[in-house]
Amino acid sequence: MKLNLHHQGYSADYGIDKKNTLPQKLFASLKKRMFPGRSHSSSLPISAHTITPGGSGKHSKMFGIDIELCICDEDGIPELVAVAIAVLKQKELIKTEGLFRIPASREAVSELRKKLDLDKTAVSELWEQDVHTVCTLLKSWFHELPEPLVPYDSYQPIISAAKTRDRTELKQAVESIKLNRFKILKLLIYFLRCVSKLSFLNKMTSHNLGVVFAPDLFKARNENLQTAVADMPFGILAIKMMIEDFPFFFGNPPSFHHPALLSPLRSERESSRIQKPPIRTESKD
Repeated sequence: MKLNLHHQGYSADYGIDKKNTLPQKLFASLKKRMFPGRSHSSSLPISAHTITPGGSGKHSKMFGIDIELCICDEDGIPELVAVAIAVLKQKELIKTEGLFRIPASREAVSELRKKLDLDKTAVSELWEQDVHTVCTLLKSWFHELPEPLVPYDSYQPIISAAKTRDRTELKQAVESIKLNRFKILKLLIYFLRCVSKLSFLNKMTSHNLGVVFAPDLFKARNENLQTAVADMPFGILAIKMMIEDFPFFFGNPPSFHHPALLSPLRSERESSRIQKPPIRTESKD
């Protein structure tokens, strides 16, 4: 099933086919989000969740809880997000073709999710997982937030700015996001920018990354399927603009002291500077 989008001239830019309809996979993703068939843990009272020892009020669960209740590192980044990005960059997995698009093993993802919800230290096991499992868990974290990373109040300003391609208006909308969410968004977009720079290997351009992440980052407060489908091309464009012009929207790269922020290209640049040792030749004397 495909819904017609009455926005002329966007087929080439936003991944809409020649009939002006969203790709089947993206439409299916939106439909799944609108009719998820799953419970949202945010609808449960806090007492129904597992609380970490010591009465900190933080959930030991990692998925489907409010950002304000997530266990974060010293920089305010949720641990799963920080470690997943570190794994993908440090192990150079962002070079993998099909990144974020090839599904992971359901069994592997399910088993690790159970561990993560019971024991936060299990996040270290991400270092032992394959690229698609890590990508699926990272994307699932954003997908299952009770309120999207881009909050409801920022949804319409961002979509409106994208419709007019107004960079200044979009920047103002992004900067209005609450600081803790802004920091996570900045890290994510910076990471996606690094991924897009390797698109000649992984095939994930800024546009393709927008297609993958827009359904999880943008959602209207009172969303319906028709509105979601109509607005999604502009959510994709907003992500594309932020990735391609990161300095304009976010300034300098994130200054957090976390291994996730190391440049994925640094090791290549450094290795290219290392001079090969001279070849030793035996004397004929």
